[in-house]
Order: sequence, then C-alpha cells, then structure tokens
Amino acid sequence: MSQELTVIQQAAIPDATKKATGWQAFGYNAALTEVQLNHEAATAIAATPLPTSIELIAEYELVLAGLKRGQQEISVQRQKITAVTDAWKERQMTAEKSVKAHIEAYGAALLPLKQQAQAEANAKQARINALASFKTMALQEYNELQSKCQQLINDRVADLYIRAIESPTCTSIEPAVMDKMKLALQAKDFMLPEMKDSDPEKLAIITEIFGAHNPDSYVDMYHKLLTLKFSSFANDKKFSAESVAQATYEKQTTAQDIADEKNMQNISATMQGHAVERVELAHKSLKEVYVLDMDDTAATGLAIMSAFITLKGWDKLRTKSVFNVKISQMADVLARLKSEDNDLTITGITFKKEDRL
Repeated sequence: MSQELTVIQQAAIPDATKKATGWQAFGYNAALTEVQLNHEAATAIAATPLPTSIELIAEYELVLAGLKRGQQEISVQRQKITAVTDAWKERQMTAEKSVKAHIEAYGAALLPLKQQAQAEANAKQARINALASFKTMALQEYNELQSKCQQLINDRVADLYIRAIESPTCTSIEPAVMDKMKLALQAKDFMLPEMKDSDPEKLAIITEIFGAHNPDSYVDMYHKLLTLKFSSFANDKKFSAESVAQATYEKQTTAQDIADEKNMQNISATMQGHAVERVELAHKSLKEVYVLDMDDTAATGLAIMSAFITLKGWDKLRTKSVFNVKISQMADVLARLKSEDNDLTITGITFKKEDRL
C-alpha cells in the first residue's frame, strides 16, 4: 500500500467511522475499500491518457492489458463487499465502471490507429507484391528475348548451311563467302525494343534485368556457330542428303532445347515472384469478425431461429436450459460460424465485417 493511499484513507477515517454505525466492522471496512478502489481507478485513468500516436501502438496494447488486469483486481476487491450485501453495490462499482468506461474509450481511440497501421501495412504489402509481379513479367520477357535471339541464330546458321549443301554450284566456302554470310546477322538484329516506365522502381527493375543484354555477344555467338557449322563443309558436301537430314534434325532439336531452357527460366522467375517479403506489424493484428447486419424485426428473429436450427447451432451454444436461450445468442452463434468459414452463405441472413482489437 502506497504512502499516498495511506494518507487518503486516514483522511477518510472520520467519515468511515460515521458510516460504520449500525454496520460495525463490515461497514467500516467497506467504506475504506470504496475509497481505496476509487483512488486506484482514478490513478490508473490519470496515468494512461488515450492513445494518439501510431508509432506507440505496441506500448498502448501493453497499457491496455495492464488496465484490464487492474480492473479485474478492482472487481475482485469490490466483490468481497458486494457478496455480503447489495446495499452499496452501485457506489462500490463506481471505480470498476469508471475504469471500464476508460477501457472502452481507450480501445475506441486505439482501434482507428490500428486500422490505419493495418491499412498502411496492406498498402506496403500490395506495393511489394505488385513490384514482384512486375519483376516476374520482366524476367519472362527477357527470357523470351534471349530465346528469340538464340533461335534466330539457330535458324540462320542451319538455313545457310542447308542452302549451301543443296546448291549444285557451291563446292567450297571461300573466306569472302564466309564474311558475307557473317553479315547476315548484325547487332541491330539483336537490339532491345524501347523500354520506358514512369515508375522509378519499375524502371530500376527493367534496368537491372535488361541491362545485361549485349547484342554484340549474340553476333559473336552467330559467327562462332557459323564457322563451326561450315568447318567440315567440303566433306559434308559429298553426302548431301545425309548432311541436310542431319542439319534439319539438329535445327529442330536445338529449337526444342532453346524452348525448354526458356520454360525452365520462366518457372524460376515465377518461383522468385512468390518468395516476396512479408510486411510484419510490431503489434497484434486486428481481428476481422462477422456480425449480423439486419433490422430488429420479428422477421429477422424468425430468420435467425430458422438458420440456427438448420445449421445445428446447439452444438456451438453453451446453455443449461434451452428455455434460457435468447435470439441474440443464436445470432452470435451464426456470426461465429460465418467468421470461421468466410464462404458460408446462410439464406435470409446478412452479415457485415467489423474490426476488433
């Protein structure tokens, strides 16, 4: 017991002594308890101003939990008096009710702060998800570009080779001819399309992914494959039919390999897109629950009872006697069933969502 409380109780002794007449020790103890509890309630309220800052939500929740524990302690002390008599019930409950009202006001002030924090977190998560989806799309477009460049080289090399093999006048590949064939594909054939975006973050993703594209590297690849393909041309020409068949087969199998590689890279890009950062709150998330959204009419009551019976709501209801069950209790059961199963549809019953601390 604090020194401050002791002084307050001492100041109340004369009044308590007067009240004790006829009640003797019980009345004396009850009066002191009343002063004590009211002081504890007033102190708790004064020490916990209503929440105002979104940055302190986690602290506010701890304070709210402490207020609830304090109210419970006050309630226990009060019940020691009111269990004996109800004469001072209303006066003894003043402290408890004041703290309860403060808790409701505290919670009412905290709820919009948590809703704002949740909305900001949802917006941030949506932005992260959108950028992840955009990156997946960009990666797949890059994979498509790589595939097209590789396929262009594959087709051109194969087509030039087959044409030379089938040509009756082409018996060897002179350096000048090879140089001319090398000009069939140039850097301009592998250039990126113009890519712009007004969103700086999306533009950064585009730069990150497509910045690695180098048209000259594809030109080098084309030259190497072309040189390799024609390295045995003189001998291949002797077996024209077999060489054409083999070249056609290699063209098809290489095309399939390129397509398969693109598909694998696309799968990898999709998996990366799923592995996104999750926005975590520094406090407990709001509870989203369903409540009935219906007019207070006899028709509503009948609809609630009918749905309650149809869904076998008795299994969700704790009661010693069915004669004590109220329609409001049935409505609570229906709301709980809906909260447990978002897809549940109940004929004649309308719900709405509410946020709870």
